[in-house]
Amino acid sequence: MATLTIGPAASLTQGRGPAGGGPMTTQARPHHTAEEIRQAAVAIIADEQAEFNTPVLPTVTVNNRQLRESTAEAVAALHAANDPPEIFMRMGQLVRIQTDEDGRPCIKELSEAGLRHCLTQAADFIREGKDGSTMVSPPKDLVQNIMAAPAWPFPALRGIVEVPVLKPDGSILGEPGYDLVTRLYYTPAPGLAKVHILKNPGQKEAQAAAAFIFNELLKDFPFADDASGVNALGALLTPIVRPSIAGRVPLAVIDAPQAGTGKTIYLEIVGLTSTGRWQPMLAPPQRRDSDEEWGKVISSALLKGWAVIAFDNCDGALRSPSLAMALTAEVFSCRKLGSNEMPEIPVNVTWLLNGNNIQLGGDLPRRCYWIRLDARMSRPWERNDFRHKDLKKWAGENRGRLVASLLTMAKAWQAAGCPKPDTPKLGSFESWCDTVGGIIQFCGYDGFLGNLEAMYEKTDAEGQEWEAFLLAWRRRYGERVVLVKDLVGEVQGDDSVLKDALPGNLVEALGKKGGSFARTLGLALAKKDGAHFGEDGVHLVRVPKADTTSGANGWKVLNSLK
Repeated sequence: MATLTIGPAASLTQGRGPAGGGPMTTQARPHHTAEEIRQAAVAIIADEQAEFNTPVLPTVTVNNRQLRESTAEAVAALHAANDPPEIFMRMGQLVRIQTDEDGRPCIKELSEAGLRHCLTQAADFIREGKDGSTMVSPPKDLVQNIMAAPAWPFPALRGIVEVPVLKPDGSILGEPGYDLVTRLYYTPAPGLAKVHILKNPGQKEAQAAAAFIFNELLKDFPFADDASGVNALGALLTPIVRPSIAGRVPLAVIDAPQAGTGKTIYLEIVGLTSTGRWQPMLAPPQRRDSDEEWGKVISSALLKGWAVIAFDNCDGALRSPSLAMALTAEVFSCRKLGSNEMPEIPVNVTWLLNGNNIQLGGDLPRRCYWIRLDARMSRPWERNDFRHKDLKKWAGENRGRLVASLLTMAKAWQAAGCPKPDTPKLGSFESWCDTVGGIIQFCGYDGFLGNLEAMYEKTDAEGQEWEAFLLAWRRRYGERVVLVKDLVGEVQGDDSVLKDALPGNLVEALGKKGGSFARTLGLALAKKDGAHFGEDGVHLVRVPKADTTSGANGWKVLNSLK
């Protein structure tokens, strides 16, 4: 118990009862000044802090001085208190990691209110007066001045991981907290058991780990071909090795001819092994032709800092320049949902998407790889010949072992010198191909990315449409040069083979009232200039100033195999 005397007639007594329990009691005679009582109370608090080893916070005076001085002291206090790190810099903004009601972590921009909260935990703020100092809250102008600073002494944050992952040097990020090398924050998922990894695994252990995943986890998925099964292992590996991949990763397209084949369960299991919890699914925009909505959905997901972004039920045709750009960008910028802000967000995620008989348009086909499921039965959801009757339950109970198996595969490959595979390459994704393909081949499995051509033939609806259109053009005109105005007259005729062969987007433009179909057609031809389609390699060639009167360009179709 601590007792301080204020003059000869009064004392403030801190007591916890006979046995040290109960509330603190304070007694003072009313004729003492408020300042005397305040000083006694401060002394009592300091005495209690010393007794219980409570750290004494630094003091920041907020009046009778320049704002820059109090700001510098407040930032210094925040920096000193930020150990271990809780405040970070991301995209030129102050951020911190928060959890939702389910314990799922995400990155949140630090608001004024949030920064004020952090300041109150880092320092005591006082206002000096003629009667002494008074405790105050961090002033608004000081909070705003900190947020307006051009830079802060806080670490950079790229994202969050919830299971151990492979670092670029081959070591494992397995200690909870912030990692300075990868700039990732590891916060283990609730209930995730300790992941035990062999210290020096070799190829034999890597092969055993891969066999465990295939035989126990992937065995019951009805993969349409061997390549789809191997690619499925690649999608499982990608989030675990993502920090060690220099560059981008493509989109895993998981599709099937009908519902109930296992697409969503597979997607959830990838999330479980990469985050330690069931993966939240993102619904694609209701209007699939609205690329602005796609951009907003993508930017909102990237802002959260998740390791995996998964889109569920993207059936039919899919065309999104924003998604195509995000797949090949190191930094993505798009307007956030409900805001006019356009933040620049680092892209270091794993991309997944599922649906029935997905058709890919635009630049998406060359930025994807294929996991095709086909149960070859009318009611695939009625299958019951499974190794594990409840695969999701089994995976949840064994998630630590699954993660350890994937890390064993990756670490053994790293220790062997990262041998490169002799598998197909995806342009712009070479590092991913070498890393994931190299690990899989090192573990004894061939066929990674072996179904790329089959995917292009089945899912590249736009390429197939343009191939048919250009072949019809050649049958009609041969290698003659054709002006856009003549082509417009041709397709607007009642009995036109070219009209029937128009690509889908041009059919829509032809049917719209208002606007210039000639301009739309001209722009479409210019975009496909030089692009080869089909086995014959039919392609458009622009002929400058083909019309001697107007100077308009003309077009002809050639066969690259001629």
